[in-house]
Amino acid sequence: MNESEVPNVALYFEIIEELIFGEPCDVWAMSAGLRAAVMIAAILFLIIYAYIVLVIAINFKKLANPFYVCVLSIAVSDFIILLTSMQEARMQSCVLRSIPARHIAWQSIGTLSLDGMLTNGFVLALTRFVAVIFFARESLQWQVAKYGVLAAWVWTVIAAALNHFGLVSKIWFEKDTGYHDQYLFPFQYVHFFVLLLCVGGVLVLYLVALAKLAKLRAHTLQGTHSYSKMIQEFRMLIQCLLIFAGELMYLYATFWFGYHYLHLGSAEVNARLNYVARPLQGGINLILYLTFSSEIRRMAFPWCANMTCCNNLVHHTRIHDVETPQRWSLARHSSVHTLRS
Repeated sequence: MNESEVPNVALYFEIIEELIFGEPCDVWAMSAGLRAAVMIAAILFLIIYAYIVLVIAINFKKLANPFYVCVLSIAVSDFIILLTSMQEARMQSCVLRSIPARHIAWQSIGTLSLDGMLTNGFVLALTRFVAVIFFARESLQWQVAKYGVLAAWVWTVIAAALNHFGLVSKIWFEKDTGYHDQYLFPFQYVHFFVLLLCVGGVLVLYLVALAKLAKLRAHTLQGTHSYSKMIQEFRMLIQCLLIFAGELMYLYATFWFGYHYLHLGSAEVNARLNYVARPLQGGINLILYLTFSSEIRRMAFPWCANMTCCNNLVHHTRIHDVETPQRWSLARHSSVHTLRS
């Protein structure tokens, strides 16, 4: 029996070296053509995503919206997902092989992406919830976004460190039965609880925010600035819900929910879904940012701003206009006056 040991730094470089320069081997559940397509898609998403993030970072003060704090933070986990998804099938079939320490190292990297994605998704939901409940308290939104992102990454790094030192799960390999994975008390169960709390909390926060917007909409006159702002906030919530849907897709594929719990499809089909869903997660977020945010489109693709089709698209999907404190105050007074009358 070959039991897992704590991986050292050299082991991480050894994994990368073998992934790039290792000898070819038979890859289970993925043809060479599909692996090439996944790799090309991941590289393209990564390049475009990096460009968009650079544009957001350069123009961060101009954007002046706490939403983009969450976007930049989520992008870090998306980058890890895209980088690790390029050769995930070969990694599982060839590189990890019968060395449990490599599995521990790869799980630690996966924790950075998974926990980073879910905890930052929770911070995004909490920021939008605060934006809807405390309509004009932009300073409160900034505090929630900044401190929430900090707390999310502190937890993510701690979870990855616990994985690295073998305190979350124990892995061993037997020639006859293959790999075995044993959850260790208490950290694995604490880890599961935090992840479930993030997923359930996001759903509750978005549902409450949508209900609050629906109630405000019923008491706000159409054509007023507060009504327009409410529609923009509703569109932003839809965007965030779609980001959350992408996270659920990632979780479904990563943990093989269809195979283990719903008994849908074979192991090979679920493995293929797992390998393909990883780059799609980062790609979906990228498409959503470009679709819903007119400011990102204008800054990232300035040559498109003067085109009629782009102008029409911008007109119908503007949701992130920067509001001055005076306009926020007017919006709030207009909403209060409407409710009183």
